[in-house]
Amino acid sequence: MVDQPPAEEDLQEQIEAAQEARREFEAYNGDEYFIRNWVDEDTPHEQAVAELTNPFTLSVLLSLNGLECILADKYATAGLKNLLIQRHEGILGDLAAYAARKKPKRKPGPRPKGGKYLQQKIIELDDQGLSNGKIAIIVYGTPTKRNLVAAHLNQARKKIPTRSAEYRPPQ
Repeated sequence: MVDQPPAEEDLQEQIEAAQEARREFEAYNGDEYFIRNWVDEDTPHEQAVAELTNPFTLSVLLSLNGLECILADKYATAGLKNLLIQRHEGILGDLAAYAARKKPKRKPGPRPKGGKYLQQKIIELDDQGLSNGKIAIIVYGTPTKRNLVAAHLNQARKKIPTRSAEYRPPQ
């Protein structure tokens, strides 16, 4: 049997459930975010805390819910803190993976009032034959940013491969 993609209404229900869970999390002000639902008639409080502070449980919570949800629960936070003090390799790896998750790209900001991007301004000054230090003084106000100017020029050269690295227009 071939796996079929979920139907449109199922996807919409999943999206709405995720949005509702996010709204619930943002509205929560306590410090027992996970433990309040973990304790029931079959699981005493001590056992729930032990399960919640288990490295595997914290790893799953980190990958599925994120660090902010762990920090919303005092028991999960204490368990994470203890595992970090012990330098638990699994948790350290999971935290590194969480930190390395690709963040969504932001839209580029508005153009400067002069109407030119910084890189374009640097290229024009370079075309006039100015050194990187002089360009840095003009653009940034300090010659210590000459390496940043060089980085902008290298990026421009990557975008326009016909321009050679040693090219300087005649003066």
